[in-house]
Amino acid sequence: MFQTPINWKNCAFLLLFHILALYSIKDLLSLERWLFLELIGWWMLTGFGITAGAHRLWSHKSYKARFPTRFFLMILQSMANQGKICEVYKY
Repeated sequence: MFQTPINWKNCAFLLLFHILALYSIKDLLSLERWLFLELIGWWMLTGFGITAGAHRLWSHKSYKARFPTRFFLMILQSMANQGKICEVYKY
């Protein structure tokens, strides 16, 4: 049976992050339109960093990318706060 040890530090961070997100929903409706659109844009870009960078490029090695693209995807993946690339996707 496959069992992975629980990373309690990561669990606590994610729980706190989601509690703060739920708490701040009331402020979401009072944002200016441009700020709300920027929030959605950053959410989509960091999601792209996870799917195109961490998942496709480093995990499955589905394609090759030059340094500027790898660097850009690394920054987006880091902004999504999904862990370190070198620890999760051992090159």
